[in-house]
Amino acid sequence: MARGKYKRKRERSRMRATMIEELNLPARIVNRLKGANIFTLADLVTYSEKELATLPGVGKVALEGIVEAVQQSGAHLKDE
Repeated sequence: MARGKYKRKRERSRMRATMIEELNLPARIVNRLKGANIFTLADLVTYSEKELATLPGVGKVALEGIVEAVQQSGAHLKDE
């Protein structure tokens, strides 16, 4: 069990260290996320798709790009 706890802690640390600029999102989307005080992958995964869709300037295409980038990083958004 301790091994699983260590792995989760290491994963959280990695997400805190991953800036949203590193997710290879277009600058427009990065700027929208920063405008909502989302700066790291750890910040981003605290949102659901529905919550992200309510952010100004985040439409269907932007949301699809965000979801894809998060999945490619090995993380996932919050369940709705």
